[in-house]
Amino acid sequence: LHAVLSSPHVLAAWIGLTCLAAGLLLSLSRGGWGASAVAAVAVTLVWKRQSKKSRGGVALGAILAMAAAIVAIQFFGLGDRVGERVDDMEIKNVLADNRFSHWSDAMPAVRHFLPFGSGQGTYGEAYLAFDPEPSHVWFTHAHNQYLETVMEMGLFGVLILLFGLYLAVRYTRDLCDSKRSASKQALGIASFGAIVLHAVHAITEFGLMMPGNLIALSAVVGAATSASERSTTLVSKMPTRRIRQSQASKESAVAGFQSKPNKAFGVSSPNALVVVCSIVLATMSIALWQQGRHASAAKLVAETDFATATPSPTVEATSEKIEAVANELERWPSYEPLLRRKIRLHLHQSRRVIYDQAKAQQSKPGAIDPVALWGMTALESMIARLYDESESGQSQEAKAAATRTLLQDPQLQLAFSDLNESVRLNPLQPRTHILTAILAISTGRTWKKAFSRSMQLSSANPSQTFGIGLLAWAANLKEPMIQQWKTNLATSTDSVLQIYQLSSLRLDDAEIVNDLMPNKWTPPCLVAQKLTQIGDTEKIRDDLLQKSTQIAQATLSDKVELCRALGRIATVKGDLPSATEHYAKAIELEPQDAGLRYLAALALYRSGKAEQAVRQARVANLLNPGHAGYRQLFIQATLLHRQQYSNLSKEVE
Repeated sequence: LHAVLSSPHVLAAWIGLTCLAAGLLLSLSRGGWGASAVAAVAVTLVWKRQSKKSRGGVALGAILAMAAAIVAIQFFGLGDRVGERVDDMEIKNVLADNRFSHWSDAMPAVRHFLPFGSGQGTYGEAYLAFDPEPSHVWFTHAHNQYLETVMEMGLFGVLILLFGLYLAVRYTRDLCDSKRSASKQALGIASFGAIVLHAVHAITEFGLMMPGNLIALSAVVGAATSASERSTTLVSKMPTRRIRQSQASKESAVAGFQSKPNKAFGVSSPNALVVVCSIVLATMSIALWQQGRHASAAKLVAETDFATATPSPTVEATSEKIEAVANELERWPSYEPLLRRKIRLHLHQSRRVIYDQAKAQQSKPGAIDPVALWGMTALESMIARLYDESESGQSQEAKAAATRTLLQDPQLQLAFSDLNESVRLNPLQPRTHILTAILAISTGRTWKKAFSRSMQLSSANPSQTFGIGLLAWAANLKEPMIQQWKTNLATSTDSVLQIYQLSSLRLDDAEIVNDLMPNKWTPPCLVAQKLTQIGDTEKIRDDLLQKSTQIAQATLSDKVELCRALGRIATVKGDLPSATEHYAKAIELEPQDAGLRYLAALALYRSGKAEQAVRQARVANLLNPGHAGYRQLFIQATLLHRQQYSNLSKEVE
């Protein structure tokens, strides 16, 4: 131990080993554990130690490193998670990993882009168009750096990778020889082990895509390669006469370079420097010009932004924005974000015209809620009306008339033309394909091809799942519709009522409850809450709330969150005593949670138990005095309590 503490190099090596061991365990990476084991064996095989007796330092250091790693695991509370990851290393669990099936799914794209590849950094977009069966998982990386290199850089990239790997292993392995100094041996062991670790780990991961890993590996391998002095060793074995000849030839070559013109450039060295500097300055000028053009276009995109959920801007303001974007596009026609903004503005202007006409035709001002009226003008709402075959739907004549009106709309025609141009500029943009399909179906154009492509690209942009599910609904394709809307409900509840209303035209109640609802308790509970204002829905409401309860009990391991969920479900069900009981249990476990206090106070207030509601609301307000809702509930509960006390006093009198 004294020898370790007295040597900075040795001490640093053991500290690094301890950090490495803790990092490998805390990362919970099964591939990292396996790759580290292979690297440890490889280092042991190539490391040639000087012949001296072992004093147990290695064993003691290894024990200390492992002990520190175990302490770190327990300190961060990851003991159980590490055990779970160890269980995941069983062969059946490893083979069930979806990355292995993805490799075979990506092979058609790999073959398509051979021999030159799709381009560095394009894997996540390149394989999507060839995915045989789109899923909700989007692999931005292949989880196999060799496969990803073949896809992006082709055969030449793989050859460069393997050649670089060969050189790195060859030079760093030389430093592990016992003839080297202790510091060089340590550098060789570190670099050789790092190369082997990453080379093995790259089979199932993409560790070198993380800058921290890449920079650290490059630094240690570069230092080891420089320190190997392989060329010096080869020169030292040459005869003395050849060494002198070699040195003389080098000196004459240097003198000739300094005195003779540079034949590569055809001019003397100073002129060559001028040429190189001119090229660099010209390149920088072009880059600055391009950056300035990009900044100008990005500034215009920011200035023309608007919220699609409101009727603003007006038709006149939209026209001004369209004109400004069109002028900028004349300078840079291939800037796709600006083109997409122009498409949005065209669609908004067409929608605003319909909105203004509908408002003008109202018999009484404000006869229709402006928010509801704006929602009815959306293309998605029009598609829902066009493909609603129920008895309450529009007649075929009315649907045909609406389709003709949209087809002849000049703004929608311009939008459709710009969409085709946007697809040409970026054929792998999910938003463009889904918008093309939505506009095409609402105007009576051919839309199945755009819909098919948007289905393929759906995993790249989950925010488009509502629109894709809507197209599947229009095409009467149950499985894609359920898949897309199930994904949508798992990530957002903005369209939950609309999804239920549309799916009820294609699915029965059992399919909605069992197939459409994701494995989260909130969507079925929220749907049931929305249905309280719709008649003849008691049966499906009960089924949805039962489904929500089952999911909560199966997925929520935290008792506080489970009680909170069960309390909200009971509130939607109208069982306020049960809700109050669940909230009380949660408050016992987490008394400092202001949100729980508020929910309990709200349930008590609705139950008419004003005095208890005041107590809970007061605590919630004290825990979070800046929350307006908590303060408002406290005031309302206090007023109710005073009213109840006044009525009780009158009864006593």
